[in-house]
Amino acid sequence: MRPVKTSYDVDKDFAEQLTRVVETHRNLKPLWFCEYDFRYQVTEGEAIAEFTRYQLKVSTKIKPHLLAVPSVGEKAGRIHLHAIMCGDGEITYRDLHKWWRSGHSYQSLYRFGDTGIEYILDVSRGHRYLEGFTPFCRHRGKCGGRKGCVYHRGKEY
Repeated sequence: MRPVKTSYDVDKDFAEQLTRVVETHRNLKPLWFCEYDFRYQVTEGEAIAEFTRYQLKVSTKIKPHLLAVPSVGEKAGRIHLHAIMCGDGEITYRDLHKWWRSGHSYQSLYRFGDTGIEYILDVSRGHRYLEGFTPFCRHRGKCGGRKGCVYHRGKEY
Protein backbone atom coordinates (compact mmCIF):
# COMPACT_ATOMS: atom_id res chain seq x y z
CA MET A 1 0.00 0.00 0.00
CA ARG A 2 1.31 3.42 -0.93
CA PRO A 3 1.26 5.90 1.94
CA VAL A 4 -0.22 8.71 -0.20
CA LYS A 5 -3.05 7.98 -2.57
CA THR A 6 -4.36 10.34 -5.19
CA SER A 7 -7.58 10.22 -7.12
CA TYR A 8 -7.93 10.23 -10.87
CA ASP A 9 -10.65 10.24 -13.50
CA VAL A 10 -11.48 6.99 -15.25
CA ASP A 11 -13.50 6.18 -18.33
CA LYS A 12 -16.52 3.91 -18.66
CA ASP A 13 -14.45 1.03 -20.08
CA PHE A 14 -12.19 1.02 -17.02
CA ALA A 15 -15.23 1.04 -14.70
CA GLU A 16 -16.84 -1.85 -16.58
CA GLN A 17 -13.61 -3.85 -16.48
CA LEU A 18 -13.19 -3.25 -12.74
CA THR A 19 -16.82 -4.29 -12.21
CA ARG A 20 -16.21 -7.59 -14.02
CA VAL A 21 -13.01 -8.28 -12.05
CA VAL A 22 -14.50 -7.57 -8.64
CA GLU A 23 -17.88 -9.21 -9.20
CA THR A 24 -16.34 -12.44 -10.48
CA HIS A 25 -13.39 -12.67 -8.08
CA ARG A 26 -13.41 -16.01 -6.26
CA ASN A 27 -12.14 -14.71 -2.91
CA LEU A 28 -13.38 -11.16 -2.57
CA LYS A 29 -17.15 -11.01 -2.71
CA PRO A 30 -18.67 -7.53 -3.01
CA LEU A 31 -21.16 -7.20 -0.22
CA TRP A 32 -21.80 -3.53 0.50
CA PHE A 33 -22.25 -0.23 -1.27
CA CYS A 34 -21.13 2.51 1.14
CA GLU A 35 -21.17 6.29 1.28
CA TYR A 36 -19.12 8.24 3.81
CA ASP A 37 -19.70 11.94 4.52
CA PHE A 38 -17.75 14.32 6.73
CA ARG A 39 -19.37 16.62 9.26
CA TYR A 40 -16.49 19.09 8.90
CA GLN A 41 -14.53 20.51 5.99
CA VAL A 42 -11.56 18.35 4.93
CA THR A 43 -9.16 18.26 2.02
CA GLU A 44 -9.12 15.32 -0.34
CA GLY A 45 -5.86 14.08 1.20
CA GLU A 46 -7.29 14.24 4.72
CA ALA A 47 -10.41 12.38 3.58
CA ILE A 48 -8.31 9.60 2.03
CA ALA A 49 -6.18 9.35 5.19
CA GLU A 50 -9.31 9.14 7.38
CA PHE A 51 -10.80 6.47 5.13
CA THR A 52 -7.56 4.47 5.36
CA ARG A 53 -7.64 4.70 9.18
CA TYR A 54 -11.28 3.59 9.09
CA GLN A 55 -10.40 0.53 7.00
CA LEU A 56 -7.60 -0.39 9.39
CA LYS A 57 -10.00 -0.11 12.34
CA VAL A 58 -12.65 -2.26 10.66
CA SER A 59 -10.11 -4.86 9.53
CA THR A 60 -8.77 -5.27 13.08
CA LYS A 61 -12.30 -5.80 14.44
CA ILE A 62 -13.49 -8.43 11.93
CA LYS A 63 -12.00 -11.74 10.82
CA PRO A 64 -12.18 -11.55 7.01
CA HIS A 65 -9.75 -9.59 4.89
CA LEU A 66 -11.25 -6.27 3.86
CA LEU A 67 -10.94 -4.58 0.47
CA ALA A 68 -12.49 -1.32 -0.68
CA VAL A 69 -13.02 -0.02 -4.19
CA PRO A 70 -13.36 3.70 -3.34
CA SER A 71 -13.93 6.99 -5.11
CA VAL A 72 -13.87 10.56 -3.86
CA GLY A 73 -16.18 13.38 -4.85
CA GLU A 74 -18.07 16.38 -3.51
CA LYS A 75 -21.53 16.63 -2.04
CA ALA A 76 -23.00 19.96 -0.93
CA GLY A 77 -19.54 21.54 -1.08
CA ARG A 78 -17.86 18.92 1.12
CA ILE A 79 -15.69 15.95 0.26
CA HIS A 80 -17.38 12.57 0.52
CA LEU A 81 -16.45 9.01 -0.41
CA HIS A 82 -18.22 6.13 -2.08
CA ALA A 83 -16.89 2.60 -1.76
CA ILE A 84 -17.74 -0.96 -2.59
CA MET A 85 -16.60 -2.91 0.48
CA CYS A 86 -15.55 -6.49 -0.16
CA GLY A 87 -14.27 -9.32 1.98
CA ASP A 88 -13.26 -12.95 1.80
CA GLY A 89 -15.75 -13.74 4.58
CA GLU A 90 -18.87 -12.31 6.14
CA ILE A 91 -19.00 -8.56 6.76
CA THR A 92 -22.08 -7.17 8.48
CA TYR A 93 -23.75 -3.77 8.36
CA ARG A 94 -22.69 -3.16 11.95
CA ASP A 95 -19.03 -3.90 11.11
CA LEU A 96 -19.01 -1.09 8.55
CA HIS A 97 -21.34 1.41 10.18
CA LYS A 98 -20.03 1.36 13.74
CA TRP A 99 -16.46 2.52 13.11
CA TRP A 100 -17.03 5.56 10.87
CA ARG A 101 -16.73 8.46 13.35
CA SER A 102 -16.16 11.42 11.01
CA GLY A 103 -19.74 12.05 9.96
CA HIS A 104 -22.68 10.30 8.35
CA SER A 105 -22.28 6.91 6.73
CA TYR A 106 -24.69 4.89 4.64
CA GLN A 107 -24.36 1.20 3.78
CA SER A 108 -26.61 -1.02 1.68
CA LEU A 109 -26.24 -4.47 0.21
CA TYR A 110 -24.46 -4.48 -3.13
CA ARG A 111 -26.64 -5.47 -6.07
CA PHE A 112 -24.68 -7.49 -8.60
CA GLY A 113 -24.92 -6.29 -12.17
CA ASP A 114 -26.56 -3.02 -11.10
CA THR A 115 -23.69 -0.75 -12.22
CA GLY A 116 -22.52 -0.31 -8.62
CA ILE A 117 -18.83 0.22 -9.38
CA GLU A 118 -19.59 2.17 -12.53
CA TYR A 119 -21.84 4.45 -10.46
CA ILE A 120 -19.20 5.27 -7.84
CA LEU A 121 -16.58 5.97 -10.52
CA ASP A 122 -18.84 8.23 -12.60
CA VAL A 123 -16.71 11.17 -13.75
CA SER A 124 -19.77 13.12 -14.95
CA ARG A 125 -20.93 13.26 -11.32
CA GLY A 126 -17.48 14.47 -10.22
CA HIS A 127 -16.15 11.27 -8.66
CA ARG A 128 -12.56 10.13 -9.05
CA TYR A 129 -11.20 6.63 -8.46
CA LEU A 130 -8.73 5.97 -5.62
CA GLU A 131 -6.21 3.41 -6.76
CA GLY A 132 -3.86 1.28 -4.73
CA PHE A 133 -5.97 -0.16 -1.91
CA THR A 134 -5.00 -3.74 -1.17
CA PRO A 135 -6.75 -6.23 1.13
CA PHE A 136 -6.25 -5.31 4.78
CA CYS A 137 -5.06 -8.25 6.89
CA ARG A 138 -5.77 -8.00 10.60
CA HIS A 139 -2.89 -10.36 11.36
CA ARG A 140 -0.29 -8.32 9.45
CA GLY A 141 0.33 -11.11 6.96
CA LYS A 142 0.38 -14.04 9.37
CA CYS A 143 -3.20 -15.25 9.02
CA GLY A 144 -2.62 -18.38 6.94
CA GLY A 145 -0.64 -20.45 9.45
CA ARG A 146 2.92 -21.23 8.53
CA LYS A 147 2.43 -20.19 4.91
CA GLY A 148 1.43 -16.61 5.76
CA CYS A 149 -1.27 -14.43 4.29
CA VAL A 150 -2.26 -15.21 0.70
CA TYR A 151 -2.43 -11.51 -0.07
CA HIS A 152 1.10 -10.85 1.11
CA ARG A 153 2.33 -13.73 -1.04
CA GLY A 154 0.77 -12.00 -4.03
CA LYS A 155 -1.78 -14.70 -4.80
CA GLU A 156 -5.51 -14.62 -5.47
CA TYR A 157 -5.92 -10.90 -6.13
